[in-house]
Amino acid sequence: MKEGTIVGEQRKPKSEKDMNIDEDENILPRRYFLVLISQVNNTNILYSVVLDIILYLYKRFSKIGLLINSVGHLSQENSPLLDDVEILHHSKNFLFVNKQYDVLINSNNPQDKVTVQTQLKKLVPELINPNLGHDFNFVHRLDYATSGILCIPTNKKSCRQASCAFEKHRVDKYYLAIVRGHISQELIEVNIGIGNDIRPDHSYHMVIQGNLHANKVRSASTRILVLEKGISHGKKISFQGFPATKVLLKPLTGRRHQLRLHLSILGHTIVGDYTYSNRNDIVPYRMFLHAFRLVIPTELEHTDIQTRDPFCETYLRNKWISVQKLNKLDEEAMSKIRKVIPDVVIKAS
Repeated sequence: MKEGTIVGEQRKPKSEKDMNIDEDENILPRRYFLVLISQVNNTNILYSVVLDIILYLYKRFSKIGLLINSVGHLSQENSPLLDDVEILHHSKNFLFVNKQYDVLINSNNPQDKVTVQTQLKKLVPELINPNLGHDFNFVHRLDYATSGILCIPTNKKSCRQASCAFEKHRVDKYYLAIVRGHISQELIEVNIGIGNDIRPDHSYHMVIQGNLHANKVRSASTRILVLEKGISHGKKISFQGFPATKVLLKPLTGRRHQLRLHLSILGHTIVGDYTYSNRNDIVPYRMFLHAFRLVIPTELEHTDIQTRDPFCETYLRNKWISVQKLNKLDEEAMSKIRKVIPDVVIKAS
């Protein structure tokens, strides 16, 4: 096992000027053909060539790209509605739902008309518990911008057992994300504590241990497995892309904003993460973080719930193109992120 402090290469998104090809259009394909012949035994060079060829084709066929982009905008979804919640599993002990992105779990603000709480009140009114402050047993949380699996116990006993499973770290959680830059190592473990940001205007912000503004720091560990490397293109589909990586994440602890912060400090901020991109990443339609699988062992019921992958290439609105696949999103990948010794372990300096 190797230890280090820097993971992967974070490339800055190229400007429109940088991305223009000033060479003769015929030079680029011919040059790369020669490189392919001379360097075919070098996987990294070959991968780089394939990536550049795809970007070149985007430039070459920009009119087609703009057409696809316009179609994508026509299919953009409106703000979440009360009906925008999917039931994944419903038994006498548990209700599992697929929370949409940009939805609060609950709120005391009457202006917040659409929350998971109000959605469930409409969807399953028979489960409302008037003795609870927010009508349902929310034993864990997802950030406003994060989509994915949410567990709601339906009685006192199941609530007690699920809460105990979370507190004793017996729950297996898996997330999907698309991050900026290409992560060089396949499997990484980050062991860096996280604390509250004590600055008055940063109440929703977390910081890592050692930061001057950190308070009440607690240990935090995350595992990161690279699934695919590719391109995430920006506001215009034609040649404004940037390198991106699709990852499977397994938090070994459950700190607030843990996954977002650990990826950010590695130089690979989640695409669309407004908070940890210094409030700069505003182009994507959402933050690309999704709670993909949740395994909760209890005496009442062993639940293993999984959603579909929301970050697939076929959904044009994601603006994501995979170029290199390292791991399939299957049980083998889940086992690898749990059991295999990581290529590098990142610790606080």
